Amino acid sequence: MTKVFSIYLLLLISTMNNSYSQSDTINIPDLQKVKKGMSLRGYAFPDTITFFNKVKDIFGIDLRKNTAPLVKLDSSPEPSPTLWAVRNSCLLIHQEELPLIYPSYNEKNQLEDLPFEKWDTSNFQHLVALNKLLISADASQLKPVDHYYPELLTSLLQDFGYTGNPAITKMKIEAISDMEDGRQTFLQYCYGWLAGQNVLGVRTNVLEAMLKYNPDVFIHTGWAIRELKLTNTPARPIAQLLDAAIRAGITGFTEELCTTDKKLMNEIRKNNAYGMEALQAYMKNSCPR
Repeated sequence: MTKVFSIYLLLLISTMNNSYSQSDTINIPDLQKVKKGMSLRGYAFPDTITFFNKVKDIFGIDLRKNTAPLVKLDSSPEPSPTLWAVRNSCLLIHQEELPLIYPSYNEKNQLEDLPFEKWDTSNFQHLVALNKLLISADASQLKPVDHYYPELLTSLLQDFGYTGNPAITKMKIEAISDMEDGRQTFLQYCYGWLAGQNVLGVRTNVLEAMLKYNPDVFIHTGWAIRELKLTNTPARPIAQLLDAAIRAGITGFTEELCTTDKKLMNEIRKNNAYGMEALQAYMKNSCPR
């Protein structure tokens, strides 16, 4: 197993039971300044139901079950990229802008508010772009968000397997190289924690997006399967990758396994290829018992 993928799995496992953290403190006056600044720049805040549903859709975190005013939306122990939900304000805020609403105190332990005229108001536009793209699905904000928070859009696929925003999904998947340097990205996008379920598995929604936007990346299927077999991954996820590769017109990896790993292929056959029609048909016609 490669060192990079080993570290990746360890990070995933270490966060299985701790998908987010929370804080009970927000500087309300400064939060109001942020909201005012965003409103003046054309952002219309969503209603609570819309915001909660979108957060659950993207991150698998149900804000209805978490009453903390500030909720961390992250599946990784790394400090960046990290988003937070300001629950009662229906606002997403990036780690970099968190100091805008986090309380600071003077030497007398008194809460200090930063005078509005001293704020770097460019932060407002960053937050407008972020919330418009993720909450309102405004594709015109794709380039600004990618510029302000270059690691964030990758994190949405790699850490959460989120494909609900076509503009983000298309850009990130089209960027996967079909050369050797695209292997890790391919595997980390299509295999990982299933959002909100706390289980590892193949993200079938990501496979479908790859078939749509960049089917050539399935050239990495053989390498990905070898990596997964080293971690004793069960047969079904491997079958899912093979089925997608066949649908992408790449059958060589299935053909190879029919010869080199009959035990695996017989397990898949015993389960009728788990109902995957392309793999089922290929094995019936081209994979001897």
